[in-house]
Amino acid sequence: MSRRKKTFTNYEINKNIAKILVLHRVWNGLNQSRIASDLRVSFQQIQKYEKCMNRISAENLIDICKKRKWDITLFMSDRPDTILDEWRSNYPSLNQNPLRVHKIIKKWKEIDRV
Repeated sequence: MSRRKKTFTNYEINKNIAKILVLHRVWNGLNQSRIASDLRVSFQQIQKYEKCMNRISAENLIDICKKRKWDITLFMSDRPDTILDEWRSNYPSLNQNPLRVHKIIKKWKEIDRV
């Protein structure tokens, strides 16, 4: 059984999906256990998705977007940072509590080190 090669493009796509998953989760004040419960997987599996150790399947991505009413098209973005900037400008009340933004950026740095 042959495995797909990890190409730069595939890897970058997976990293962006992981970053957008973190963005949605943290922005909405959800923990990994809550997302895991929605998908009927363990929170460790969500950790693996967010650390790019495992890829989230299209089925799970669609499922979580439907359950959480998230816009799935955002997961196709190659610039998660622009989504964060746009959300910050549209929701200035978040700037009064920058802890979420800090947490998102910290998680993104962890993803970039992978």
